[in-house]
Amino acid sequence: MPKTNTRKKKLKKVVKKKIVTTPKPMGRPSKFKMDMCKQVIEFMKTGMSKFEIGLELNLSQDTINRWGKNNKNFSEAIKKGVDFSQGWWEREARLNIGNKNFNAVLWYMNMRNRFGWSDNAGLEGDKDISITLNYDPKKIKKK
Repeated sequence: MPKTNTRKKKLKKVVKKKIVTTPKPMGRPSKFKMDMCKQVIEFMKTGMSKFEIGLELNLSQDTINRWGKNNKNFSEAIKKGVDFSQGWWEREARLNIGNKNFNAVLWYMNMRNRFGWSDNAGLEGDKDISITLNYDPKKIKKK
C-alpha cells in the first residue's frame, strides 16, 4: 500500500508543474529585410512610385502598406522615397522646360495624379469674397 501513496504524490507533482510553450507564429514568415529600406530610397530617387517598388521587390501594395504600418524604418523609407520621387520629377521638368520634345501636359497630369497637385488656386468654398469696382464712365472710350 505505501507504493500507491508514493505514486499519487508523484502524479500530483507532475500535474502541478506548468508547461510553458511559446506560441508558434501564424502564417508564412515575412520577406522583410532591413536592406529593403535602402533599396526603396534608392529606387524612388529615380522617380519610381510605390507600385514600381512593388514590381521591383516582388511585393503587393497590401504588403508594402502593412510593412509601412508595422515597421517604423520601412515607413520612414517610404515617406522619404515619395519626397525623393517628387523631387526627381520636378527636376526632370526644370531640366527639360526648353526641350520641344518634352511633354509638359503628360508631366503635369503625372504630378496631379501621383503627388496631389491641383488647379485650385487656394480658394475654398463657403468663403465670402467682396470685390469693389471703381470706374469713371467718362474715362471709358466709346467705339
